[in-house]
Amino acid sequence: MYDVVREALIWIMSGVLDREPQGGEALRMLLLAAFPGIATWAGVFWRDLAFRSTGIRRRLLRDERYAGRYLQAVRRGDEVRYAIVHIYYNRRKRRFEALGRSYNSSGEEISSFKSNYMIFPSDKDDNIEFIWQGSRAASGYTRMTVENSDQDYIEGDGHVMVFGAKPKVFPILFKHLHGRHVRDALGIAPPTQAGEEARFIRKFHAKLGRAVKEAFEGTAEEV
Repeated sequence: MYDVVREALIWIMSGVLDREPQGGEALRMLLLAAFPGIATWAGVFWRDLAFRSTGIRRRLLRDERYAGRYLQAVRRGDEVRYAIVHIYYNRRKRRFEALGRSYNSSGEEISSFKSNYMIFPSDKDDNIEFIWQGSRAASGYTRMTVENSDQDYIEGDGHVMVFGAKPKVFPILFKHLHGRHVRDALGIAPPTQAGEEARFIRKFHAKLGRAVKEAFEGTAEEV
């Protein structure tokens, strides 16, 4: 096969040079001719290739530092519910999105939701905000105000607004599910897929549910 390709290259280059190419001359000329095409391809697709790497995205995209999974505690009257929100970069759509699932304190899934639009902290504020559409026809708006940001460890408070004839607003507390901090607090790794979330919620609520309720003291009631 190699000999066939070599002879074909020599035949093509002989027509170009009007003589038989010497040594590796045919291969060098072929590479020279192919270089513009390779450079054009790289110029068009380099960002898509680069964005496959989390490390490179962190250098190119300022908001990549907010990507990851977050645990939200949501106060609904006397009840505390939870949601796990996954913020990630969608390479196909070239934008950040959020996927989430909400649970009761027993780890039973209540609903799921997906963002329609997201914005991140800027010079004007420290808010992660997104409008979402739920799986059960509900839709709403979430604001997560970052109060503490230490490299990959992010936490704060905010609120969730559920749209409707009479919109309802529920206060939230949230933490980034950074692996080391979660293992130190609970002795287990944070969830990395949907099937692990229910067990994580049960474990978290059993150990820290009372502390979460106490942290909500003094926040506004739902309206």
